[in-house]
Amino acid sequence: MSFLPTYDLVPLSPSGVYPMIDTGCWQGAKPLAMDEATLDAIRAVVGSDAVSTRAVDLLAYASDLWPRNSIKRLAGELPDARPDAVCWPRTPEAAAAVLSVCARNGVPVVPVGGGSGVCGGTVPAMGGLALDMKRLNRLLSVDPISLAAVAEAGIVGQHLEDALNEKGFTLGHFPSSIMCSTLGGWVSTRSAGQYSSRYGKVEDMVLSLDLALPDGSIVTADATASHQNAPDWCRMALGAEGTLGLVLRARMRVHPLPESRRFLGFRFLDLDAGLEAMRAIMQAGLLPMVMRLYDPLDTLINNFSTYFHDAGASESSSDSLVKKAVSLLGVSSGHGITGPALRTVLSHPWLVQQVLDRVPLGCMLILGFEGEERRTRAEVERARELALRATGKDLGPGPGEHWYDARYSVSFNLPKVFGQGAFAETIEVAGLWRDVSRIYKAVRSALCSRAAVMAHFSHAYRDGCAIYFTVAGTGLAVYDWAVRMAITSAMSTGATVSHHHGIGLMKRAWTAEEYRGGERLFGAMKAAIDPAGIMNPHKVYAPTVLPDGSEQELLEKGDPTVVLRERERSSPPGTIRPEVPEDIPEILRGLRREGLHVSCQAGLEQRRALRDRKVLDLSGLSEILDMDPVSGTVTVQAGLTVYQIENYLREKGFTLGYAPALRRHLPVGEYLATASPGERSPLYGSVVDCCIGLSGYLADGTPFSVRPAPRRATGPDLMHCLIGGHGAFGVITAACLRIFPLPAVREAVAYGLDDPALAISLVRSVLMRDVRPEWTLVVVRAPSQQGSRRRVRMVLQFGGSREAVSEDLAVVR
Repeated sequence: MSFLPTYDLVPLSPSGVYPMIDTGCWQGAKPLAMDEATLDAIRAVVGSDAVSTRAVDLLAYASDLWPRNSIKRLAGELPDARPDAVCWPRTPEAAAAVLSVCARNGVPVVPVGGGSGVCGGTVPAMGGLALDMKRLNRLLSVDPISLAAVAEAGIVGQHLEDALNEKGFTLGHFPSSIMCSTLGGWVSTRSAGQYSSRYGKVEDMVLSLDLALPDGSIVTADATASHQNAPDWCRMALGAEGTLGLVLRARMRVHPLPESRRFLGFRFLDLDAGLEAMRAIMQAGLLPMVMRLYDPLDTLINNFSTYFHDAGASESSSDSLVKKAVSLLGVSSGHGITGPALRTVLSHPWLVQQVLDRVPLGCMLILGFEGEERRTRAEVERARELALRATGKDLGPGPGEHWYDARYSVSFNLPKVFGQGAFAETIEVAGLWRDVSRIYKAVRSALCSRAAVMAHFSHAYRDGCAIYFTVAGTGLAVYDWAVRMAITSAMSTGATVSHHHGIGLMKRAWTAEEYRGGERLFGAMKAAIDPAGIMNPHKVYAPTVLPDGSEQELLEKGDPTVVLRERERSSPPGTIRPEVPEDIPEILRGLRREGLHVSCQAGLEQRRALRDRKVLDLSGLSEILDMDPVSGTVTVQAGLTVYQIENYLREKGFTLGYAPALRRHLPVGEYLATASPGERSPLYGSVVDCCIGLSGYLADGTPFSVRPAPRRATGPDLMHCLIGGHGAFGVITAACLRIFPLPAVREAVAYGLDDPALAISLVRSVLMRDVRPEWTLVVVRAPSQQGSRRRVRMVLQFGGSREAVSEDLAVVR
C-alpha cells in the first residue's frame, strides 16, 4: 500500500533506549483538550443525536471489562480516565471524517466495539473521543463462489453468525464473548474462537480490511496481495487495537455449515499424557473443532469428574481418596469458580493446591469434530485411537456434549466472583509443545502461595497450544502481583505474552520482550500513519518519543569502516559477506555513514551492486540452529538454501512442505523476504504462515527478534515488515519454521478437460469438501501445442498416511 507516507528508520539514542513521556503522544506534544468548536465539528459530521457528553455515557465508556478496573470500581473508586465525549457514527465515511476532525485538533480517539475486552484496550488513557462503531452493523455481502463475506466492523459476533447461518455459511469464529463482542474488536485484538483448531484465529480468516486513517482517507489492506517495499498493512492492522487506524469493514473467509458434529471425552491420570494426546492428534493432521484439556482443579470445579465413574461400578480406592480429600477441603464439584468452593480455595490456596496435587483427581480431555459426515466419522475414530494410545480412558460423548451446552457460561459466571469480594483474571499464553508443560508448572508454582490457579489447554495447533490460566484472589495488590508473576514466569519458560486477548494497558510492559526491537518498527509506522498521535494512545507499546536523527551520532563502539574493509577483501567487488550475524549492525552503520545503500534479500532485480549500493551476502550464515521434532519446528540461519534445509529434514523424516520449485535454490532469508501470500499449499499453508519466529536487524542496525509461538495476539505481527518486505526494512538472519512429517504415501491424479473455467471449478469443489492436496496444478495448453490432446490438464497431488490419501482420492474420483 504505497499511499502511506515514506519514512526512514532513524537510529536509537546512544544509550539504546527511548525516553519515556507521560502524554502518550508519539511526537511529544500533549493533545489539546476537546473544546466546544471540535465537538461542533464532530456534530456537523454525524449529527447532534450521535454525540454525547452526558456524565452517565462518559462513565460507561471509561473502561472495558479489565478486571483491574472492576476491582477498583467495586471498591468505590471512580475511573482514572474518562472520555470527553462519545460518538456513534452510522457510516464508514462519517467515521473517517470524525478521525480527520480529531487529528486536526489533536484529540485522542479510542475506537470501541462491544467493550468486552479484558486488557484495558478501550480505556481512554488521555481522554478524548470514544468512537463507538456498533451502528456500523451490517452484513454487506456473501460470495458463495469465493466463500467470502463482507461485514461492517460494528456488527455483533452472534448477529454476524446468525446472518451467515441463514445463507448456509459459518464464520467458524466462536469466542465466549460472541454475544457482546464485534467483528472490529476481533480483528483489532487478533481474537481466537473456541473452534480455532479447525478454522484458525481471526487473522487466518481475514482476506482484506477497509481502514480509516487519521487524515480521513479510507484505504483497503489486502491480505492476499504482495507488499514489496512496504509492511504488510493488513497484518499490521490486525492486532493493532486501533493504534494504526480504524477498522471499518472486513472481508472474511467463510465455510459451509457442517453436516455433522460429534464429541468425545477422555480421562487422563497424568496431565502430560493428556498433552501428548493433543499433540499427536494435531500432528496427525486432524482438525478438531474443539480440543480442551482441563487440569485436575479445573476438571473438578467444572463438574467433569462426575464422568469418571462408571454407572453401577463399585467405588475404587483412588475414587474414595479423592472424595475424602475434597470433602475435607470443603470443595464440591460443579460450583464453577463461585460459591463455597471459591471461599475455601482462596482462604488457603497453597494448602489446597498441595492436597489436590497428592490425590489422583485426573484430567478431562474433550474433543469435537464437525464437517462432512464421512470425514467427521473418520476423524473421530482416528482421534479415539490416538487418545487411547496415550493412556486415555474413553468416556464417550457425554463430556463434550456437556461442554458444548455450557460453552458460553464462563463470561456470565465471572461477575459472581467479583460479587463475593474476590477477583478472577484469565491469562492466556501460548507455547510450543516442548515448552507447554514447563510453562504450566512455572506459573502454578509462582502463584499458588497467594492465589488460586487452575488452567485448561486449548487452541491447539501442529506446533503448540494455548494455556488459559484462571487466577482467583482478593485485593488489588494481589491482583497486580499475580498478573506480573504469571506473565513473567510464562515468558521466562518460552511462552508468548498473549494468545488471543491482546495487549491493551495490561500487558504492554511485556511487548518489548515479545518483539525485541519492535518498539522501533512500531514507532516508525505510528509516526508515518498517525503523526498527531491521536489513535488509542498508550496501548500496545508504552508511549515514547522517536529520537531525532539530526541530534544523534551513529558512531558506536569501534570503527565500522574497518569491518567493511575486512569483509570486502574476501568478497566480490561491491559485495560484503559477514561471517557472523553480530557483524551486520556495524556493516549497516558503516555504509550509512558513507552514504551508501544496502541491497540484501531484495530479489533478483536488486541483487547486482550499483555505484551507490552494496550487496550484503549472507551465504556465510549457514547453520542449523535448532531442530525440535516434538513441536515440529526447525530454526535455521538465513544463508541456507531451501534445498539444503529440505535435504537435512528429509534425512530426519520431515519436510518443509510446499515451496515453488523455481524458488527452492534461494537462501531461506531471501525466500522469506520475497515471499508472496499466494505461494501456498492446501495441506501445508504458505511459508508466510509457517514462519513462527524470526531474528535479524532493522535498517539502522537495531537488533530485531520475535520469539517462536504457534499463534499470538501481541499487537501488529511485526515479522511481516521483514517477511515479504524485499529487504526494505531490515535483514533476516534466522527463522523458526514449522515442519511436517514426510508423507508415508504420495499419489497424484491427472484429468484432461476442454474448459479452463470448469477445471478451476472442479478444484474449488474438491477444496470445499475438506480435501487437502499437497498441491494442485491447472495447465492450459497453447493451440499450437494442443494437437489431439485436451486443452486443459488438471493435476492434484496428495500426501500423508495411506488412510488419509485413500479418503481424499475417494472424494476426487
